[in-house]
Parts: sequence; structure tokens; C-alpha cells
Amino acid sequence: MDFVTREKLRNEVKTLAYQRVLSKKRARKLRRMASREHILIYAEAMIGFKAECVRLLEERLSKARLGKVDLTFRLLEPTSYVEQYDTIIEMLEWTTETTIEVSMGEFNAWVRDRWDWQSSFLTSSSDYSATAMIKSASL
Repeated sequence: MDFVTREKLRNEVKTLAYQRVLSKKRARKLRRMASREHILIYAEAMIGFKAECVRLLEERLSKARLGKVDLTFRLLEPTSYVEQYDTIIEMLEWTTETTIEVSMGEFNAWVRDRWDWQSSFLTSSSDYSATAMIKSASL
């Protein structure tokens, strides 16, 4: 992912923060970049989650063979919100306007990538994803 380009786009829209009017093209670029980042974090978290599942299963199997059966697992599975990004991107592609007016909440989600669910996403992913842990610390 090209974080320099992402930062450049974020700087371009900073001036729009209080205007609530976005260029459709700019908003679409930001959404696609954020969506890719979300997909990468989720994929990384799922790899870590599956590895942890296997580790715990092997550990429990070893203990079961010794007569100590414990089948209790407390793992928080990562959740993907990529559908939210896809919906916004599709909405932007279907609009015939070149600029769109957004609410402050939409601006925070669409431009700043600060969604209502972001905290729970990063929390559920942080145990298995270094990228999620770093992003969570930067919020």
C-alpha cells in the first residue's frame, strides 16, 4: 500500500473538513485505499487467528492424551467490515454528481476512516495482527 499517496490525499481533503462537500473522485480514492488496508488487516488477523486455534487445539490434544480434558476456548474472531466500504464505493460510483455533500459523521468515516465500528474491529484483530495493533495505538 502506498502510504505516501494516502497521506497526500488526506492532506488534500483536510481543507474540506468543515465544508462537508467532497469531490467524488477524491472520496472514491480514499475509500478504495482504506478498503484495501482493512482487507489486509483482516487477512493478517485471520492468519494469526487460525494459527492460534491450531496451537490451542494441539495443546489441548496433548493434555487430553494425558487425561486432562479441557475444551474451553476463549478466542475473539476478527470481524470484517469490508461490506461497509464496498457500499460506500458503490454509492459513489452510482452518483451522477461530481461533488457530494456529507454529514460530519460521513466525513469522519469516509475521509478520516474513523467508523463507529473501528474500535471493535481493531480490538478483535489486534491479538493476531501487528498492523491492527499499530493502527489501534495511533487512534
